[in-house]
Amino acid sequence: MGFSKSGPYGAEEPPPERQLPDLLTNQTVSPDHSFERPPAYVPPPPPVRTPPRRFRRRPSSLPALVLVLGLALVIGSCLGGWWTMTVSEPNQEGTLGITFLLGSQYGVTCSGGSACSEEPTGSLSYSDHSLGPVGDLYAGALTLMVAALVAAVLTAMVALAGALGYWTTRMQFLLALLLGLLTIGLLLGATLSVAGLQPSALGQAGGGFAPNSAPSPATSFWGSCSGGGSSQGACSSSGGTVTASWGPGVGWYLGVLGALVFVFGLILHLRARPVRGSAV
Repeated sequence: MGFSKSGPYGAEEPPPERQLPDLLTNQTVSPDHSFERPPAYVPPPPPVRTPPRRFRRRPSSLPALVLVLGLALVIGSCLGGWWTMTVSEPNQEGTLGITFLLGSQYGVTCSGGSACSEEPTGSLSYSDHSLGPVGDLYAGALTLMVAALVAAVLTAMVALAGALGYWTTRMQFLLALLLGLLTIGLLLGATLSVAGLQPSALGQAGGGFAPNSAPSPATSFWGSCSGGGSSQGACSSSGGTVTASWGPGVGWYLGVLGALVFVFGLILHLRARPVRGSAV
């Protein structure tokens, strides 16, 4: 399309463009038709929300594996005996074995002698055999160990979640650390309380353990003796030589070892702390 128009005398020409004078140079110039409207106002885009700061790399799986090993030790500690005593009677009358367990029961065995038929054996109750204070001590230790077992399970689960990449935030790191410290405290509370309070509990309970006679389980958590006579403590006998030894059982050692493994696992957990800065 153009500005031409058909008529009886042919196409009409468009009118000539007006020449505008330039006031500075006093010359005529053609108008500038290249002027365009400014673009319409476009509001700026909303700011992009940055993702939450997370760990740059996944935590190492070694601390989680060590904590799982500690959990297995805690389970074994709850199931094993915490204190044992072996007494060899004189003149081949038999060998008596006593194992203190968590809770309300303890075990007695007897073998290789004529006196075994007179000894009560099997699983016995603390309260039924003049060992009430000892039973109270091991009932409290059982409560601490159950709490330690729950804390150990939660610690291992949180650590495994971080090692597998399911939860790698700062909250996961701190929660695993706090649960691990709680587990260590409960394990040490149970094992050290038994080691420190059992001799006095045996002295109060009686049951043949005189609190003022040494060596005896009523005076020490570890010990042994061999001999006879009234001054030999646990080995007192008028019919011959008695040999006795007592000390922690497998369950007690597993509890202490579990606490040490948890300490090692938390040290690895601290050293393998992931670096923050971007999403995993």
